[in-house]
Amino acid sequence: GGGGGGGEASVLGLPVDPLAAAFGPSVQVHSQVPTELRPLLVLQLLCLMPEVVEHRSLSVKPSHRTMLVAELRAQGAEAVSPFLAHCAAGGFGTHVRLPLLCFRCAEQWASYGLTWATCDVLGTFACRLLAANQIDGHTLQASLDFLTAAASAVSSFTDHQQHQQHQQSQGSQAAAAVGAGIVHRILDMATACPNELIVNALVEAAAFCLYTLEHPEHRGLWVGVCQAFLALSAHPSLVVAQAALPFWPRLYAALRAATDPATHQAYASLHGSAAQVLTMRAAWPAGCERDGQWLLTLQDFEDQESFRNETRTVLRDLVKDRPGLLAEVAASATGLLAACVCDGGIAPGQSWQATEAVLHTLSAVAPLLFGQPPPHTSDAAAAAALEDQLRSIVALASSLRTNLPALQCTSSTFLGRLGPWVRNNVGCVEGVYGHLVHGLSLHEVGPAGYPSMRIKEDHVCCVALLKLARVTPGTEALVHVLHGAYINTGTMQPPTMTPKSRRLLLEALCISVTNCGELAANASDQMLQGWLDQLKMTAQQTSTGPESLETLRGCLLDGAVLFRNLKGVAAESKMHTVLCDPIVMALVEGCPADVERDLTTLFSCLVASHTAPDNCNLVVLVGNQHAQALTRCCSVHCLEVLRCCLGAVMKHGAAIPQLQGVVGAWVSSVTLVWADAALLQQQPARVCTAFFQFMELWVEAWPLQNQHTVCWAFDCALTALLLPLPLHQDRTGCRAVLAVAANVCRMCSETAPHQIAEAARALLFSPTRINTVANGTGHAGGPGGGGAGDGGSSSLGGDGSVGHGVGSGHGAGAGVSYQLEEARGQVLLRGLLTGLSGLLPSWMLDDVMVTFQALCHALVGNLEPIVVWACALLEDPRFPRSSVSPTAKGKFIIDLRKYVETGQWTRCKNLLKKFCGGKRKNTSGMPSTAR
Repeated sequence: GGGGGGGEASVLGLPVDPLAAAFGPSVQVHSQVPTELRPLLVLQLLCLMPEVVEHRSLSVKPSHRTMLVAELRAQGAEAVSPFLAHCAAGGFGTHVRLPLLCFRCAEQWASYGLTWATCDVLGTFACRLLAANQIDGHTLQASLDFLTAAASAVSSFTDHQQHQQHQQSQGSQAAAAVGAGIVHRILDMATACPNELIVNALVEAAAFCLYTLEHPEHRGLWVGVCQAFLALSAHPSLVVAQAALPFWPRLYAALRAATDPATHQAYASLHGSAAQVLTMRAAWPAGCERDGQWLLTLQDFEDQESFRNETRTVLRDLVKDRPGLLAEVAASATGLLAACVCDGGIAPGQSWQATEAVLHTLSAVAPLLFGQPPPHTSDAAAAAALEDQLRSIVALASSLRTNLPALQCTSSTFLGRLGPWVRNNVGCVEGVYGHLVHGLSLHEVGPAGYPSMRIKEDHVCCVALLKLARVTPGTEALVHVLHGAYINTGTMQPPTMTPKSRRLLLEALCISVTNCGELAANASDQMLQGWLDQLKMTAQQTSTGPESLETLRGCLLDGAVLFRNLKGVAAESKMHTVLCDPIVMALVEGCPADVERDLTTLFSCLVASHTAPDNCNLVVLVGNQHAQALTRCCSVHCLEVLRCCLGAVMKHGAAIPQLQGVVGAWVSSVTLVWADAALLQQQPARVCTAFFQFMELWVEAWPLQNQHTVCWAFDCALTALLLPLPLHQDRTGCRAVLAVAANVCRMCSETAPHQIAEAARALLFSPTRINTVANGTGHAGGPGGGGAGDGGSSSLGGDGSVGHGVGSGHGAGAGVSYQLEEARGQVLLRGLLTGLSGLLPSWMLDDVMVTFQALCHALVGNLEPIVVWACALLEDPRFPRSSVSPTAKGKFIIDLRKYVETGQWTRCKNLLKKFCGGKRKNTSGMPSTAR
């Protein structure tokens, strides 16, 4: 296809220099290529050139690549542009593939010097093909891609000109004209054949060319573009209308950035038209339901919902910062609703779809209409008129009593967004609540497998009731209405309300009760008693079946809502009665595993609502119940609730001496269960995680209450670092283990009280015996004075220290037994480095480093023990990295000392990671244990 030619582009092996001569009518190519195919061959080569120059596989120096790009830009203006214009003019015939390749080539060269005149010629060529119906799908896509790329190139050129402060240069003005011309060409295509593909391209191209919005000579064109988009947004095809929606947010953003008042004046009349068009187009189609049955197919329903959601966003963006338009929308909505709503229903001759569309628009702009402060108006008379319109809108919407779930859903959404406005208009409250409660009594029958609008409508009503309950004063009548709705929704058959929605309704009821003043205590006691009766009935009927467990789960979560929202209102004696009920005690003692988490949620909500210094009695009661249950059955639930109780009294433990004794009893219950370290291997990871989370919080809160227990907790953490446990695959559990050790080390800091620091430092240097076996695997030793350990494991004795006695090796690979006495700080360093060598997951590196820093800071400037402990560890055959060369060990010690002394923790982290084997994983994705 031609010779190589000279110049910088010759390294590509493509004919670049002779393009100007070769692309004329007398193009010379190989004699075996038919004449009608020669232009196609040249176009194929031209498509490749920009891609090859930009591709990273082209091995050239950056300066050389820059020269190649400059050469291509020159050829694009001098040779490629005339050639493509000749193709578009029919100079090379009408081969069926010629337009496709021509547009693809133009797209590639759009940013490589293609002239603006050629872009205009090609745009006209695309419009001509589309108008004559001579374009297939691939060619249409290629033409649109070219026009979008050309618009992007024009935008980039203009940005560069403006950056160089040449806004009024001839090139910038020409580029602006071309950009407007490109939009005009795509607009012609969209008018001739509106489809999703063309409209998407029109939106993209228009977004690139919006910088011409303020040019006076292009203002008429852009007004025409906006009018065309109004027509596209109202197009009968939902796909076309949805494709046109993204244009409006981009237009509004450009208008907000405009500084010329004439620009805003030119487009002011479009905003009201856009609001009306979008309102009507978002309406549900005629015939979508009949006799309460939804008739749309599932796909049509989802498409319409998606379009409506996008329309809400566009409408909200449209009226934002335009108070005049907001008032216009309110006035228009008032008139439309007055015409559509009559005697609580739809007026004769009106469609419910139109009414719903107006309410849909109002729900989108409600935060702006009813927000605080209210919309800005020019004078007091206009403000009063707007307020009257808002009251009329709310009254008309509240008066609706419809059996159409779609209309009820939209009206409930709107009424739920009134916000603080309804507090200042108490006369509207009764009607609003009546409308929402009516919505909870509707029924709907739909095709099997269809997503019921009824379920959504129920949820929307409950959300609206909850929002309004938070901003309106509670009354006895209101509580009565909500309580009746809550009872009725629980007895409806078939049930249409989801448990989540019904809990929202219960929360709204609780908030209304708490706002009832003198009646609150009596009403809350009645609600608690009703819940307790329901719990008794549910628990007595509960079997092992999934349905009964689901019922129990729902009852427990309902109780969590009550405890969370009735705090400070319900009498403490009533709460005490509920907690001491035998059915509640039975759940604490033996809760089914499937609802254990829900029971934890119940008690956590109770504890969180009673944390005041003078109101800790219920917290103590709950903690004592679960501490006693823990001694009989070690469960995650008991440990997590105890942790919640501990957190609730943390702030007041020092001020209330009685609480210190209570917490000591809780910890003693835990120590009795975990006196043997073998439990670390026998219990599931979730139980171990809950245990260490409790100990983390306790060590942080009461460091001096019981030094022996602190020592025991520290030894448990050391044991967990040295044993191969399932806990190591639980990130939360690993962090809790490291946090226990780090909290003990932080007690040694200079900022800690002297007594605490001395006791903690003594603990770090106090000796403990490690019973372990090198190069073996097995289990930890049992309780008592002499534990047997296998495979590098260690065991705790019954006194809370690491087990005494020589361990005996069992199982595969058991080797020589060791009995070494080491300081606890040395054991901690061993656990950290052993964990980095493979025992802990690789993603625990950062957490290990936090604990390592705490250990270094605990030594308060005397880092010699770290060096001594590290040297001893490197010579210990039990350590996985003890076999490295003496040179590597020496370099590691030197670098470790230097980085720790100078506080270079990032380099220290990289050193430990590299020395201990890096962050590698084996083929199964689990952390490697053999580095």
